[in-house]
Amino acid sequence: MISHLYPLYINDVKCGLFDGSLRGFRTALHKLDVAFENLLSVVYREGLIGSTLETDYLVYKGRLAAQTDERFPDPMGLYLNLPVTTICMDEPFLPSVFIDDDL
Repeated sequence: MISHLYPLYINDVKCGLFDGSLRGFRTALHKLDVAFENLLSVVYREGLIGSTLETDYLVYKGRLAAQTDERFPDPMGLYLNLPVTTICMDEPFLPSVFIDDDL
């Protein structure tokens, strides 16, 4: 039975909700096309304390944010920081040694 829905923030943008379980968290990541195996930094607030995700995963791989930390305002939230790529997938990739004059 789901008692709460927890918001998932990626790079400070609310991107999804999950039910507080490890399975629900992995499903939410899969829907956002984020690989669970590649997560490095997971920050959570006090609202997730006691959830199955906290006991199964966050106590080992996560970091509890301080209540006074303004970077993580949602007390029920789970925060991920992912690197942002600047290359558009539709652009052809050319190494930096090639410029328009050389082509």
